Amino acid sequence: MINTLTSLRFFAALAVFFSHLAILTTFDETKWLFERILYQGYLGVTFFFVLSGFILTFNYFDKFKTISKAKLKTFLINRVARIYPVYVLTFLLSITLFYFNGLPFDIKTLSSVALANLTLTQSFIPDMKYYFSFNSPGWSISDEMFFYLLFPFVIFLMHKFKFLKNIKSLVIICVLFYISCFLFVWFTKDSPLDHWKFYVFPVFRFGDFLIGVLLGVAFKQLNSISKKGNFALFTFLEGLSIVCFVIALYFAPHVHVSLTYGVYYLPSLALIIWVFAQQRGFFSRLLVHRKLIYLGEISFSFYLLHRTVFKYTEKVPLFTSNALIYILITLGITLALSHLVYKYFEIPMKNRIKYKFSRY
Repeated sequence: MINTLTSLRFFAALAVFFSHLAILTTFDETKWLFERILYQGYLGVTFFFVLSGFILTFNYFDKFKTISKAKLKTFLINRVARIYPVYVLTFLLSITLFYFNGLPFDIKTLSSVALANLTLTQSFIPDMKYYFSFNSPGWSISDEMFFYLLFPFVIFLMHKFKFLKNIKSLVIICVLFYISCFLFVWFTKDSPLDHWKFYVFPVFRFGDFLIGVLLGVAFKQLNSISKKGNFALFTFLEGLSIVCFVIALYFAPHVHVSLTYGVYYLPSLALIIWVFAQQRGFFSRLLVHRKLIYLGEISFSFYLLHRTVFKYTEKVPLFTSNALIYILITLGITLALSHLVYKYFEIPMKNRIKYKFSRY
């Protein structure tokens, strides 16, 4: 386990949390803050995609030198057990909102949208009523499932073509791949489907995941050479990675929105993941505090619950009378629910699913 990255997961989820607090635009004291900074919190999804590729590579790289049905089955069961129970739970919780708001569309369409959600295929459909339906953050889980299906074969190919594991080759591939993604966005932007194509569509977002995979391979190669590190040097690198991210955030409003959906933030987020994975600097020492690690562990539940919490609390005038009160209440409720779901549902269900399928 890389504890620093576990802690950073919570900060990424928190960024997404704030990016969805559109209610802050109704208050004069927070309107500028939301429109200038907090709105960009959707970059947390890009962080999750890159981190997912990195962590899976760190954990499974040596296990897919060969491909077999048994390996694929075990891997996919573990992945489904990890994400699907909480995903379905939050999907069901979001359905109850229809009782208060009325059905958003006819029963036939509602059934079709629900089926797409339950099969984790909604992000492939270029229609917002599908990919942002029910519990809207669920679209990213649809993307993740697509990544999981491809991951074993990507790693197998990297083992088969050994030059793909060479450090110099990895650097060149990363740079060329990033430039290709950047140019693709630049020359195909300004279409009605930009938001879906560059932010939601799993095939395009697979690029974020693949960057994480390449980083993970490079990390394993370099760490196998030397595990020693200079504390002052890595403290400087950690600080530098944070500064690079802040600079990217500062200039984001001047960048075309299609780029900020993911590609623009990739270098700074990849740098943060790479540097903090080393766990050798001052800031890493702060991140390995057990409470921060726990917040990172419950961040998946936090991420999938927060929008539903917003939907309910926005209906209570007492909560929405003050920006700070609303933030504190929604954050507190989401954290409390995340703790309960993680402890009493997410972990037990994951273990039960893995145990049940291991018997067969």
